Amino acid sequence: MENYDPFPELNKESKRTFYLLMLGMTFVYADSNLIAPNLTQMAREFKFDNQTRDEKLGGEIAFAFFLLGVPACVLIGILADKYSRVKLFAFAIFLGQGPNLFISVVKTYEQLLAIRALTGIAVGGALPLVFSLIGDLFPAHRRSHASALVGVCMSFGVGMGQGIAGYVGSEYGWRTPFVVVAVPGVIVGFLFLASVKEPKRGIMDGNSYSSDDLVGVAASAGGGTHSSSHGTISGGGDGDGGQNNKEASVWEQIKTGAQTSWISIKWVLAVPTNKFALLQGIPGCVPWSVINAFMNDYLATNKGLGVPHATSIMLGFSLGGFLGMVFGGILGQKAYNESPRTFCNSMAIMVVLGGLPWLYLVSTDNYNDSFLNMASHITIAAIAGILCTYTGVNVRAMVIHVNPPDQRGAAFSLFNLTDDLGRGFGPAIVAQLVGLFGREKAFMFSFSSWGVCAILLYFTGSTLGKDAEDVRTGAVLHSRNIHSNNNNGGGFNNGASSSSAHHRIPSGNHEAILRRGTTTSDEEENRGLLSSPTHSRSSSRTSTGRRE
Repeated sequence: MENYDPFPELNKESKRTFYLLMLGMTFVYADSNLIAPNLTQMAREFKFDNQTRDEKLGGEIAFAFFLLGVPACVLIGILADKYSRVKLFAFAIFLGQGPNLFISVVKTYEQLLAIRALTGIAVGGALPLVFSLIGDLFPAHRRSHASALVGVCMSFGVGMGQGIAGYVGSEYGWRTPFVVVAVPGVIVGFLFLASVKEPKRGIMDGNSYSSDDLVGVAASAGGGTHSSSHGTISGGGDGDGGQNNKEASVWEQIKTGAQTSWISIKWVLAVPTNKFALLQGIPGCVPWSVINAFMNDYLATNKGLGVPHATSIMLGFSLGGFLGMVFGGILGQKAYNESPRTFCNSMAIMVVLGGLPWLYLVSTDNYNDSFLNMASHITIAAIAGILCTYTGVNVRAMVIHVNPPDQRGAAFSLFNLTDDLGRGFGPAIVAQLVGLFGREKAFMFSFSSWGVCAILLYFTGSTLGKDAEDVRTGAVLHSRNIHSNNNNGGGFNNGASSSSAHHRIPSGNHEAILRRGTTTSDEEENRGLLSSPTHSRSSSRTSTGRRE
């Protein structure tokens, strides 16, 4: 038992990277729910009535929190496919956690609103970076497990923050929890920046990919410049890429970067499974808005439990969430290994079942502070946590499966974008529903939106298998090359010679290469021809893509 290694496929450096990623995500998400337990306490200080409390502290604060998180998610996700994800992750932590240190001196609601908007950058930008890194740390058969562990840390962070806010905030004031969470978060950011090295892109995706090939495809499609081990390739076609890069104006570099980023987004949206994953995220976040923004205060005030008892029930939900993510990742991986259809059906079923305990907790009035009553409601909340978190961890693993390494940052930026839209507009929508129907009816109606998610997740069963196979064999990159070739009038980069025969490798030969796990020089060239058309210009050998 003492020699047990949970990650035998990782070397020491990769393990350190993953451990710090999990620690970083714990503190990033710890501040996402620091307001919920103390809504009423804050409302008294700012002199808000009950309706204004829900609209401003429950709705507007959440909207502002994700208002900057949305563009940060898109921008950082796109940058993750081109620049150091390690530096970007540390930057997201600093920019998100730093402002929390100043909440201790906040005097007005407007100041609080501004600081929470800045803090949303960390949550918005961290997710695509982390799951892009996971794709390069773990092989496909371990990604659901890794995704589950990161999800556990995210859920633990939310629960930890909520516990600190509920217990510490009720004793020392609502400002104290923000500082308690921010200080270790900033320290983790410095540790990550100082001790983690950038992993090689595509290293865990078999022989279908190499970092140079992936960048080469993007540069070719975008008309940009790409320097690789095969030589410098210029989008301008004059053969002097290095000189052109030095002489390029800042505007041209920005233009090329924007063009390449837009192409990355189009590649993501061209994958059918991505579309379903993105769409289900919007209605799926409305119930989470109730849980994260309102439920603690609802139990404390409307059900008469008080903040400490209400916080205990919500911590029971968080505990169930930990278990749900761990076992959800394991069961989800088994379901995926059985068949993509089984995998998608399991997510659709679990998302519906996850709403049932919450419907009971919202509607029942059978609350008191006796031990048995509290234990029963904490158990029900824990069951809700187990059921609710299964789908989230497996959807993230699914997004990794259907996107190649150079596309995962953009994919998760869009995935997090739809989540942020749901989490930003969700509390505002719920607050309006509360104004119309009261808290209980509004909350019960909100949980019904998980049914829409179930329908969309069911449909992914018809697309997931093929999309994942295209990534595994490298066929997705070949499709990009053909698409870009057609868009450029039969050639890449203003006349650069390119033929589909130069990119194609017979699937049987490619499968043989993948199974053997080793490459000869001819096979290495074939792999490069599959991944990037630029190799046809950098190699002195003419090839049809066939292995001798």
